[in-house]
Amino acid sequence: MKSVLLVEDLAFSRAVTVRLLQSIEPCVITEVENVEQALDALHKNADFDIIITDLSMPGVSGLEFLKIIRSGKSPAAHDMPVIVASGKLTGPIQAALEALDIQAAINKPVKKEELVEALAAIGKSVRPSRTTEEYKAVRIASLMDADDQSKSLSPGKNLDQLVTFLEASPTLATLNRKEVELIAKGARTAHYPENTFIDGEEFGDTRLPVITWGEAEMLQSAQLPDGEEVEHRVVLLEAGNLLGTFNFMSPPAGQKYPKVRTTRSTEVVILEFADEDPNSELSVIRSKVKMAIGTIMSQRINYSDKALAISLTHRLAESKLKRTAGGYVITMACLLGFYTLTMRGVVDSELKGIARAASSAIMILIFAMPLFAILRKGVIKAQALGLTFRGARVAAIDAVVMSSAFLGILIAAKALLVTYVPAYQDGTVFELSKTFARYTPAGDVDWVFYTFNICMYAVFVPVQEIIVRCGLQSLLVEFLYGSDTRRAVTAIVASNIVFAAAHSHLNLGFATVTFLGGLFFGWIFYRNRSIVGVSISHFIIGAAAMYALGLETFIK
Repeated sequence: MKSVLLVEDLAFSRAVTVRLLQSIEPCVITEVENVEQALDALHKNADFDIIITDLSMPGVSGLEFLKIIRSGKSPAAHDMPVIVASGKLTGPIQAALEALDIQAAINKPVKKEELVEALAAIGKSVRPSRTTEEYKAVRIASLMDADDQSKSLSPGKNLDQLVTFLEASPTLATLNRKEVELIAKGARTAHYPENTFIDGEEFGDTRLPVITWGEAEMLQSAQLPDGEEVEHRVVLLEAGNLLGTFNFMSPPAGQKYPKVRTTRSTEVVILEFADEDPNSELSVIRSKVKMAIGTIMSQRINYSDKALAISLTHRLAESKLKRTAGGYVITMACLLGFYTLTMRGVVDSELKGIARAASSAIMILIFAMPLFAILRKGVIKAQALGLTFRGARVAAIDAVVMSSAFLGILIAAKALLVTYVPAYQDGTVFELSKTFARYTPAGDVDWVFYTFNICMYAVFVPVQEIIVRCGLQSLLVEFLYGSDTRRAVTAIVASNIVFAAAHSHLNLGFATVTFLGGLFFGWIFYRNRSIVGVSISHFIIGAAAMYALGLETFIK
């Protein structure tokens, strides 16, 4: 069974293409609205058999998308078979498609016979053999100002094109071609600029507006408890949708229909059903259309009921999750305080051998038990918090590379300080930690004790990261509002204030440096969503900073 990636910003056009594809042969279709989503889909699955794409979409254009694929800048094979579906295959665009070795291009609205021919051409054609470097040299920037391809759905003066377009509309699906041709002959077009409110009175009870290109929204007014009037979007209308039934369905006297406002420049084709003879063919067609609209509205009500049930279920789950998360955060805060206090005890401890190891093991168990008790409830999944070994190898390699670069900058910074700043010239670049070093009666370093401290640090690093990254940072990202970037940045900064507090047992200067380094650890965690990578990064930088550079005493 073929797998198809369909890239099309108009839901109506996607629905038409999906229906045609499935009528030709069984296939698995992944639908996306823009190039960004398409690239995400390719990251998840780079083995699609075919890509079918529009050219004009918000953001990155279809031509740019094709160049990304052919240039080898996407996870997919650069010779991936592609079908372009566009409304205006102009000379310059066709030249660009040829330069990118696109195997097939068809006009919109898509017709079954043309799609069959395109699929057959894909099967017979030889895959592009040119190198990615050759495709990188293809210049398509001059084509980016081409006419908006989405306007291709506009029927214009082409009756056949209008009939084909109307036949694909769900509202007219019960009509035969002859009936569609009859109403198409009396149709006219109207254009509405962006952010225009549509007055339904202009259509009366005999006209039905269908969007040919553009976009509009239905708005329902509501009043807040304080009396403020607000408007909520009820539905988004795209090409192929009715702009609104308004008075066409003969609503009860006094009933108000939702406001309709264009969200971008929009064109509609207005279908005329006026005929005084109730037995005329046009009146019969009008009755059929009304029945189809009634069926669609009934289906929408049924869908709305199901959507409401799903929404309430999600809200209940979210409420349960937030209650559990609240307890989780409180537990983590308590563990953090316990960690800070016990870490001071470990630093000052004179325990040796089994006794020292046993006390450390007990401490780790105390940290672990509340966390796993909460995770056991199942409301919060360990993997969702980044407490997972999935992708550990990639995360570990990334952590080593990034941390090595960070550590190099840290060493260079200290070297500059001890070389050029008088206040620091008594020190050296590399020195043992005065806090963690112990000396024998002969004046030699007790390397066993020093190594033991490093090992203890290695044990405590993952515990600390589980608390700060898997607990605080992950939950903050989940529950903050705003864009992904804003939530991530806020979560990283907030969790690292807590992270720095965990090092206040050493000194305030070290806690400040820890905060700055913690921002790096937060980024590493956000980058890989794995406790493995951030723990490795924390150990590499933290151990080197404390035990090889002696920073905790250097920055007092």
